[in-house]
Amino acid sequence: MSDLLSELERTMREYLPNAEYTDVHVDRCLTLLRQYATNMDTATDRKEGMKYVEHTILQLNALDNETDNTLIETGERELIAEFIITQGHRRGFNSLDEDITEEYREW
Repeated sequence: MSDLLSELERTMREYLPNAEYTDVHVDRCLTLLRQYATNMDTATDRKEGMKYVEHTILQLNALDNETDNTLIETGERELIAEFIITQGHRRGFNSLDEDITEEYREW
């Protein structure tokens, strides 16, 4: 888990000098994902887990929109999706090849 978030943070902060987003946006993104992981640890079934997926993705969509859709680019999208999918799989709610983010994400 932390490897994916560490890589995500590294790539986002690496681009900061040329970015239309700030450290605050990066921090908020990472906080949303950490909270998602915490929530998934308490989910009792797939239905509850998918509510956390939807909620997190919608918040990430809004955050990305604040930055004119520059915070979450292709590389970041892949890391975020992998993180979310992996957390669901760890709880037994989805397979690793099931993109549970696609239905909700705009990035």
